[in-house]
Amino acid sequence: MSGNDEPVLTMVNVTATLGDEHFTDVEGVSFGISPGECMSIALQDHRDSPLPGFALGERIAESTASRSGKPGQSAAAKSRGFLSSETADVGMSGRVLFEGVSWEYRSTYGLLACRGRIGWVLSQSAWVNNLNVLENVLLRQLHHTRTPRKQLLAEAQELAYAVGLPEVPAGRMGTLETSKLRRAEWVRAFLGNPRLVLLHRAFNGIERNHHESLIKIVRQSLSRGTAVLWVASANEELTVANRLASHKYAMVGPKLKPAEVME
Repeated sequence: MSGNDEPVLTMVNVTATLGDEHFTDVEGVSFGISPGECMSIALQDHRDSPLPGFALGERIAESTASRSGKPGQSAAAKSRGFLSSETADVGMSGRVLFEGVSWEYRSTYGLLACRGRIGWVLSQSAWVNNLNVLENVLLRQLHHTRTPRKQLLAEAQELAYAVGLPEVPAGRMGTLETSKLRRAEWVRAFLGNPRLVLLHRAFNGIERNHHESLIKIVRQSLSRGTAVLWVASANEELTVANRLASHKYAMVGPKLKPAEVME
């Protein structure tokens, strides 16, 4: 962990009844993840968790925009696979803070700039369809930082080697097999030394022989001070997440409980 223990991500009494068979409800969820810490959350069934979306301010941004009469963010949320269409009219309560500031208090520019410091690999792929894979991988860093493209390309190439790709693919998403595309998501997530990385069933579609290289990337990122929220099911991925985690939790119905309670 770095010397700065101020949480990168904080949730305070977050509650949401989504009424969606694809997502778990949450009730009174509170936690904080500091730099260099990994927090694991075990899911008990097939449903996904809305917490990665909340961590990015998706639902808070929608609610704030709705109250101000401005267009909401639901289309962006759904395009990234955080929330399904059934949840579009369902609000939430509680506070989610990134780098100590609640998402609801950030301007649109500030919200987007902060998301530039967050990487993610979700249970379902999330790509901008009119861009190729390489453009997708570089997009967040090119748009939100001043890092030269040449430097980003070099870092992306290094990460590609690390996940077993000869290079970051320049073709369209539909031309790639699932495993390569999923590993390209890992490159995108960890490019640019992010402050926070959200992993949600992030081994989905990736062969077991590549898992160790992905674990190494997480370890290295943690050592540099990145905070990691890792949500996984009861399988090998959860075992890995728990091995790296300094905080271990499990969803028990809509409640978040310390994993020790479940043992």
